[in-house]
Amino acid sequence: MSTSSSTGPAREPAPARRVVLPPRRPDMRVLDKTAFDVELDVLAARVRAGRISAVRSSPVMWGHVLAIDRVKAIVADPDSAWRRLFLNAASVDELPDAVRAFLAGEGAEYVRDHIKLGWEHWTAPQILDAVLPFAGEGDTPTSYSQAGHLAHMNLRDEWLPYKHIIGEVILDKASGGLRTVVNKLNSIHAEYRYFDMEVIAGEPDFVATVSENGCQFTFDFSRVYWNSRLSFEHERVLALLRPGEAVADVMAGVGPFAVPAARKGCYVWGNDLNPESAKWMRANRVANKVETHLRVSEIDGRAFIRTVALDAWRTPFERADPPGSARQREKAARRASEKAARRAREAARVGAAAPVSTGAGATTDPTSTTGSEPSAPAPGAAAPLAAPPHAAPPSASTAATPAASSSAAPSTSPISAPASAPATASAPAPSPAPQTIAHYIMNLPDTALLFLDAFRGALTPLLSEPGYDPAQAALPMVHVHCFTRQLEFPAAQDDICARATASLGHAITPAAPGYHLHAVRSVAPNKHMYCLSFRLPAAVAYAGADAEAARAA
Repeated sequence: MSTSSSTGPAREPAPARRVVLPPRRPDMRVLDKTAFDVELDVLAARVRAGRISAVRSSPVMWGHVLAIDRVKAIVADPDSAWRRLFLNAASVDELPDAVRAFLAGEGAEYVRDHIKLGWEHWTAPQILDAVLPFAGEGDTPTSYSQAGHLAHMNLRDEWLPYKHIIGEVILDKASGGLRTVVNKLNSIHAEYRYFDMEVIAGEPDFVATVSENGCQFTFDFSRVYWNSRLSFEHERVLALLRPGEAVADVMAGVGPFAVPAARKGCYVWGNDLNPESAKWMRANRVANKVETHLRVSEIDGRAFIRTVALDAWRTPFERADPPGSARQREKAARRASEKAARRAREAARVGAAAPVSTGAGATTDPTSTTGSEPSAPAPGAAAPLAAPPHAAPPSASTAATPAASSSAAPSTSPISAPASAPATASAPAPSPAPQTIAHYIMNLPDTALLFLDAFRGALTPLLSEPGYDPAQAALPMVHVHCFTRQLEFPAAQDDICARATASLGHAITPAAPGYHLHAVRSVAPNKHMYCLSFRLPAAVAYAGADAEAARAA
């Protein structure tokens, strides 16, 4: 019995590439692109145009064709019937006998040629290695983060004398529509946590537009904080939020959490102490069409934590369709109408009464049962907002929420809500949105843990509000970002939990309800960023409840 096997054609091994670098220019202080021109003298074989591909790919030629990054091995010849193939040899004598015999059989001729390499050929690291000290040691400053048309660098002190050359090289070599390169200065605005910066190349234009998580954000990069490297963290936290939930973004910046959460269908209170951040968050609210799902304030984070729960209860959002295009909403409405028509036809077939008109185009279906699970909304339609899992359903005697009652006490919170159009007589009254906060997001990693003390008694004022039942209201999740200099996870967890416990006045351990500690990113060799999540303990949320009740009495 015999067996046979077959293999495909042998593959050409990767050729040894000839490394060509730009000339060193260590004394350059003003960028001169022509100073990096190089001309190489090379050996070439003239081959008939119809045979050049076969010659180039022949196994005999493997390793003997010149290979230089971004340089073509085959070029035109003055005679269009011929082509030139650059060879990996300084002279004919350096070629193996087999190669010379093969080329002779192809009728090839040897000629000298020149390859000109200039500015366009070199990469940014190659140019900077040619200009800067310590070339070739692997620490060439080519790393930057991008925000729209801006490249943001953080140059070390030894690179500062060359900052303008570095900026010009990055601007010229980068793709992606860069127009401005800035360098972060050491000074930081302690109150608003943004860095001073200087333009080292390009236009002095700091207003950038960034796309992230299906939203567009515009902001003045020189007056607010933005980090494009946190896009995955923004996406991760957003995945924890459900449409229809109420969210309080304590240090919201220009809205990287708040705007996409609102677009997802959450009802968001976004706050930032920096007036510039709040200004751009309002602009981004309009640009992304989430006015019905996002309110903006600019107060201290502690004051926001202490007031937003009461504000959410007393002045909840009005029911609104999830943000989206008009076409999407029309499709959802059409699907809902078709579904209602099918249900009406089914009811007629089983002998039930026809649906009863309630005005304004709405119908009631007599086959539905009060108190049963509501049917799922059509895709793109508004989620049911009354009595969500984390809100106490109002009793019959308090069915009118404080927001809808003219006798209710006005909210004292400084959080502003976008103006809403007056309801017409024929329009049904809007259902209240969730009245208790389901998530608090605290993304100010340098100091956010210190703000946890504001949660002590933050929900206590709700105990005196009509319809609020702490036995029915779920406690909110808290997501707080922070830094630690502990590099190993067990030590980092101990450090973060200890600091959270000290600020909150209540033990936070891995056994705490809702506990999760997520490693976000390495900020520096000895500094890591984490996000700590936990459910707010009742003992903290309702701290001082007895004293509050005594005062109320």
